[in-house]
Amino acid sequence: ASVTLRNSRGETPSDTLRHWQKMYSRELDKETRQECLITEKLLRKALSRGVPSAPAAAKPFDALQDSQLFDA
Repeated sequence: ASVTLRNSRGETPSDTLRHWQKMYSRELDKETRQECLITEKLLRKALSRGVPSAPAAAKPFDALQDSQLFDA
């Protein structure tokens, strides 16, 4: 995952989290609100440090190509 990528609406993960919090604020319990704050802090910290995104996971098909299933 990357803290700098944007979705189809141009929102960053932080923007999306804030939008979600605003939309569901009435239904969120104290624990969930605290988790949102922690997540927001982690996103800001990652942005400020320029933490590289994690490498994309191998596609299942790519992993299978090297297996013996494809040996003739």
